[in-house]
Amino acid sequence: MADNIAEPGEAQPLERYERMPVGVIVERRKATNPWDDVLWRAVAIVPGAAPTEPWSVVREDGGTAQFFAGNFTLELHPREAAMYRDNLTGLSPAVYVVLQIDRTAEPHGVAVRLVTVSPGDAEAYMDGTYIVDPVPIPDVVAAWLEDYVATFHVEEAFRKRKRKPHDPRKGFGRGSGSNDYGPSTE
Repeated sequence: MADNIAEPGEAQPLERYERMPVGVIVERRKATNPWDDVLWRAVAIVPGAAPTEPWSVVREDGGTAQFFAGNFTLELHPREAAMYRDNLTGLSPAVYVVLQIDRTAEPHGVAVRLVTVSPGDAEAYMDGTYIVDPVPIPDVVAAWLEDYVATFHVEEAFRKRKRKPHDPRKGFGRGSGSNDYGPSTE
């Protein structure tokens, strides 16, 4: 039997760069402020979602509607394994969905820009331009992520840098004449 084919009931080994297809559910809610008509937020992801028409209505209730925004890909990279571990061991592990209000985006003026399990990747979008929503991590995604972290996370010991000893011939910083940090030559 080939090395890369698993026996029935046997787990496949993880690749260095893993991918998982997920569907994203977003919610549109009537705004209660004078500046916006509606508010958007991500509410869930669906691992392995079947191909469904993007922006199809999942549920409507009064001034709230939920849409299947489309299928996206969660990607895992070995260099992010520490971030994944931090996410899993935090108070509320999450999948982060990044939305962008884009009036030209069809059909509702909002677009999904990123789906990630890395808090660092999500933080890069927290500049006020994007909406970053943490949604609960489904059990199957959490198990997949735990396996990935166990396989690829390498704990690095903290190393404090060593300071160089002061060289009196170089003075006390820029302009080291009469300053507060050293003797004056006058």
